[in-house]
Amino acid sequence: MVFPLRKSHTQAEVWEPWSPESLAAARSSGNPVFVDFTAAWCLSCQVNEATVLRSQVIREKLEKQHFKLLKADWTQYDPKITADLASVNRSGVPTYVIYPAGSDSSAHVLPELLTRDIVTKAIDKDVLAGAEAGSK
Repeated sequence: MVFPLRKSHTQAEVWEPWSPESLAAARSSGNPVFVDFTAAWCLSCQVNEATVLRSQVIREKLEKQHFKLLKADWTQYDPKITADLASVNRSGVPTYVIYPAGSDSSAHVLPELLTRDIVTKAIDKDVLAGAEAGSK
């Protein structure tokens, strides 16, 4: 069996750490934003990440649509993350939020258990919503 000496490029390498400032900057960039509220102890989070968010299909779709990717690590119960979860009517993880392009666009909260189909449809819907909002 052969093991590579270098890590391959993974989805974890393109996700930026969430903060109120990074979210505000990402939302004002003119690109759609995907926020992954997660925690190391959250089994559902780990399964969703491994089977859906790291899949080639989803990685390529997020990249093609120029999504800004933010990971909000709630492992230590950060009160700022708790407040942001509350702002989308959630109280825990996993929580996945898409903000269509445009800083005034509303949040689209995805289900706790993801499939590639759910994420693909949400990306398509929110990219279209962002484009329509931008044309007004």
